[in-house]
Amino acid sequence: MRRWIATAFVALVVLAACGNDDTAEPQTTLDTSPALEETTATTEGTTTTALADEEYPCSLLTQDEVEQLAGNPLEPGDATTNNITEDSNSFQAAQCDWSSFEGENPVEVTLAVSGSDDFPSGSVECPELPGTTSQLDDIGTQAFWAWNDPGTTLKVGSLRVCTADALVTVDVSSPGDEASTQQVARGVAEATLAAL
Repeated sequence: MRRWIATAFVALVVLAACGNDDTAEPQTTLDTSPALEETTATTEGTTTTALADEEYPCSLLTQDEVEQLAGNPLEPGDATTNNITEDSNSFQAAQCDWSSFEGENPVEVTLAVSGSDDFPSGSVECPELPGTTSQLDDIGTQAFWAWNDPGTTLKVGSLRVCTADALVTVDVSSPGDEASTQQVARGVAEATLAAL
């Protein structure tokens, strides 16, 4: 008799355990699926927003302004935020890239803007550009120019302009000579400073 009761008890425990597994499984599946859908929707929304061409600092210049300065049609600006490290200097910069590598006159214009909050010290610093070839006196409170001609189709000019409130760096890659490349970089920097 005791064996029969023990056997019946074990059978009830096994059935109860199996019943709990059947009940738990659908609940887990139902709870997880909507959460995944929400995450995907949120991620897609964020991605769409991040790709908008009106983001800062792209919004400081109109598409027409950038194209006129570059002398070339360009793709809409692509905004990002980057951590910059140059020698012992580290800071953040909001960046916008406009480019067009089709046709006879490929060009890329990159604008980077940093304010006081982007520096660890809490105030705008003005580190020289790596590879600086000259200092300019007629723009901002301090400005540096670097020119790189690797002997290929695209040459790169970099202009860094500092004021009390902002550090603006403009890189221009194009087949043009140094004077015309500096003119593009200067135009973008001046338009940026006027809009800040």
